[in-house]
Amino acid sequence: MWADWASNPREYYRSCIIEALKTSDLPCWLADGASEQDLSEAGFDAKLVRPLLRVLQWWGWVRQGHAQKWYWTGGTTWWEHPGMGMDQGWHALPKLLYRQASERVPGLVEQEVLAGRSETLVNWLIGEVLPVREKTWLDIGAGRGQFSRALHANGAHAVMVDVVFGGNPPPSGVHCIQRNVFERFPDGQYDGISLLRFVESFPENQVRALLETCRQHLKPEGVIVLAGYFDEVSEEARMFALHVALNLPEGRTYQLADLCRLAGSAELVVSRTVREPILGYRAVMLKREPACEPPYHGGDETQSPGAYHHGHEVRQRRALLP
Repeated sequence: MWADWASNPREYYRSCIIEALKTSDLPCWLADGASEQDLSEAGFDAKLVRPLLRVLQWWGWVRQGHAQKWYWTGGTTWWEHPGMGMDQGWHALPKLLYRQASERVPGLVEQEVLAGRSETLVNWLIGEVLPVREKTWLDIGAGRGQFSRALHANGAHAVMVDVVFGGNPPPSGVHCIQRNVFERFPDGQYDGISLLRFVESFPENQVRALLETCRQHLKPEGVIVLAGYFDEVSEEARMFALHVALNLPEGRTYQLADLCRLAGSAELVVSRTVREPILGYRAVMLKREPACEPPYHGGDETQSPGAYHHGHEVRQRRALLP
């Protein structure tokens, strides 16, 4: 199965990368070795270079040697047939890769950066990972509501929240809230809070603030679950990092160590991690630290995640979960 975040065939993304290599002449730059800093100073986009090199490393086309320098090892053999497809961010890769980062084209955030084929991920979470029956779940960044629908179908009370919803109306029994959680978090206490392919849309300070607010709305024995590509164990995962860099200028991918650190700063602990065997996702379960303060019961909007930024403007970015 090809990556469920992708709305185009694998060959399309590969052809975009190959065209970017040809346009930028990156293989020549790496012939004698170059660090990421060297490439950035030469005019390559600093945000795109690292995830691109990680994909090429997976293909066996580059290797990292001493002094953090990257070396070209892939020869000059390219795929013969370009893949057909269209993605605004990926289509712009050849133009964006080799020029100053300050010249990047804005406005790529508003597009849907993931296709809606998350059935495998949803079924795995509910079937093998999470307790849902007779539990109350808040699905943050619900998008088309696939996870919320599955929660409801498996005996949970589901509340889905997002800035914009897609797809069909939610079924009877699923409470739908159209809201930016960074401005006002849904009232109530929850057995479970899901952030599926969501944190990648936001920088660390907002993720930390959101986790702090989630903890305040979590029942004492409740669980927060994050699901995403939190380790680079496949070509799909490494391409996803490049996908995020292209389509979410203020977003980023997170490693498991990053999530452990952010959870600790929000007075949460990692209770369990599980890897999904088909798509390569990892689910990270967080619980409240023992003896932390009583749960927050709502009523004071200054305790929303945005309040932690002291005037920082929170933009309504679309979640990664469609």
